Amino acid sequence: VAAGGPSTNASWRSAYDSARSRMVIQNSVGNMYEWDGAVWTAAGPAGGVPDDARRPMAYDAARNRITSRGPSGTTWLWDTAAWTPVRTGGMTGGTVEQMLPVTTPSGPRLLATGSYLNVSGQTTNRLATFDGASWAPFPGVTFQPPRLRGMALHNDGTGPALSVTGDLDRVNGVQGYPAIAKW
Repeated sequence: VAAGGPSTNASWRSAYDSARSRMVIQNSVGNMYEWDGAVWTAAGPAGGVPDDARRPMAYDAARNRITSRGPSGTTWLWDTAAWTPVRTGGMTGGTVEQMLPVTTPSGPRLLATGSYLNVSGQTTNRLATFDGASWAPFPGVTFQPPRLRGMALHNDGTGPALSVTGDLDRVNGVQGYPAIAKW
C-alpha cells in the first residue's frame, strides 16, 4: 500500500470504476478510498453500507455507480460521494458471492450469484438480475445448486457466453458436478 493510503489491517472489498479509471475500495468499518494509479484518496464519509467487507461490489456502467449488497438483501449505490440505499425487495435465505455487470437484449443489468433462496419474494436458482430498480430471478436456467460461487463473461468462438462456477448438482435437469456451467 502506498504511503498515505488505507490501513492494511482491515478487511477490504473493491470494484473498478471504468468511467473514472479508479479502483474503489471499502474497509470493514465503512471507510472508502480511491486509487487513481498513483495516489490514494479518501472518498466520502465513513459509513453507508453496513460494515461487512465480504459483500461484493461491482461497477454498473449503465448507471455510473458502484453497486453493493447490504444486510437483509438491500442494494446500495455509491455515487463517488455517498452510499444510497435502493429499496428493491432484495435477496433472502443466503449470501451474495459475486456481482457482474452485463449487457442483455433488455438493456444493462447486474447479475448476482450466491446461496440465496429468494429474490423479491420469488424462489430463485441462485442467479439474479438487477435492472437498476429491482432484483428478479435470472430467467431461463433451472439450477439446483446449494451455491454459485462465481461467474464470468467470455467468447469461446461460438459467441458470447456466461459461465458460472459452484456446487452444481443439476443444470437444466442434467446431473452436474462441482465445476462450471455455461450458457
